Amino acid sequence: MPPKPKFSKEEIIDAAYEIVRSQGVEAMTAREVGKKLKSSARPIFTMFKDMSELKEEVTRRAENRLNDYLLKAEDYEPLYKQAIKEFISFANDEPNLFHLIFLSNNTDPVNFEFFNKDVKREYARYFDILKNHYGLSNDEASIIIRHSAIYIYGIGSMCSAKVCTFNDDQLNELLGQVFMAMMAYIKSGKINDDIIVPKKVGN
Repeated sequence: MPPKPKFSKEEIIDAAYEIVRSQGVEAMTAREVGKKLKSSARPIFTMFKDMSELKEEVTRRAENRLNDYLLKAEDYEPLYKQAIKEFISFANDEPNLFHLIFLSNNTDPVNFEFFNKDVKREYARYFDILKNHYGLSNDEASIIIRHSAIYIYGIGSMCSAKVCTFNDDQLNELLGQVFMAMMAYIKSGKINDDIIVPKKVGN
């Protein structure tokens, strides 16, 4: 009969998660996880084939934490704007988890079309809310979602890197201005017009 594992899978994930949360993903080595468990690194590899598999589990745990934030928006109206604010709050409160989810798992950059498909899949629920609440077409809602994603990932990255922080009033103002600007652009009927491209002047 094989010996009983010294630590459960959940205990190992808990230890790795706490390391990432407090020190960052770079600190999540087999040695550091073992130290957190007051053990050697060996028990890790009785439960996981390698550290990449453990990282995937920690990432799922971090994504669940993000979802906890997003669920807070359910009690607000407009829900979509509050969900964006909760996303940014997560980046500010949990910078290392934000970095793990959004800034450390991409080994190869994707082109814009792939990014756009990912955004549509991840934001499917908000897509329907925008369409129904603001009377938008599929294309119009897609524009709002796509630009919102780019904008909030940028703010989230700034917050997680501690480049700057935003209070609630500032976020309300910034998000309101951007949303109204996009809505005005959509309602202008010019979304299919040719885009002005910079051209070199002079010699």
